[in-house]
Amino acid sequence: METFAQHEIIKDDDKLPVFFGLHENCKLMATHWHEHIEILYQLQGQMTAVVQSADYILNPDDLLIVNANELHRTKSLMPQAPYLLIQISLQRLQEMLPAFEIVHFDNFIPAVKIDALPELKSAFRHMRDVYLAKDDGWSLLFMAKLYEVLYLLYRNFSRQTKPAAAQSSHRDLQRVIDVMKWAQDNYMDRISLSQAAEFLGVSREHFCRIFRKYTGQTFLDYLNCYRASRVYEEMHVSDANLSTLMERNGVTNYKVFMQTFREMYGGTPRQLRYNKTEQ
Repeated sequence: METFAQHEIIKDDDKLPVFFGLHENCKLMATHWHEHIEILYQLQGQMTAVVQSADYILNPDDLLIVNANELHRTKSLMPQAPYLLIQISLQRLQEMLPAFEIVHFDNFIPAVKIDALPELKSAFRHMRDVYLAKDDGWSLLFMAKLYEVLYLLYRNFSRQTKPAAAQSSHRDLQRVIDVMKWAQDNYMDRISLSQAAEFLGVSREHFCRIFRKYTGQTFLDYLNCYRASRVYEEMHVSDANLSTLMERNGVTNYKVFMQTFREMYGGTPRQLRYNKTEQ
């Protein structure tokens, strides 16, 4: 999986037609999107999430659903905050039920609503246990539980969107995605807020408003996160020193870079590169 990209590339599990994982925590990711529906079920600890600029805090048994092509980012608030992650392509969902094309799931489902559907809570935990045990024929039972989860979510926490409204919303979202792609192509250069607004042919004020609406952060904050993610990726495959990596990836403000990097990865580049811990 390409983790820190503008458009996240998701690969299905070798034994399953979806991606499924049990994770201990989630590092801060640059705002991104994908053509999959993403389901995060918090088991313990806390996670913060931003979906289409709306902020959420996930506590145990809370559920987050990110619909296809929704801009989002997530971060665990503690080192041990295990959660289940399911990612299913829209195409596969439409094979299961054609109506999924116009289905929109609620983004946040609190634990109190999950508790009201004990079969849903049970299905999630049964999926986890089956996946970890991997007994003979496990994938069949896993998929049976996944279908149960999708059915319960579809019947209780979804609505159908009107094609016209969805198309209008998609146009606005596409403009933000376009400028994010432009930033990805030019992040190594010195690019400014004014240049980004000019790329879309709008005023700085309008650009700032629409970008924050769909990402929940400023364009410069997004750019700093993206550059930090590129440095992080390169430092694991290159022996170049930090100054060279920063320059190569368009970083000019050392203080802002270090603050962003620490927030995303929990340490300095040197600490992470040499597996050193904070003193």
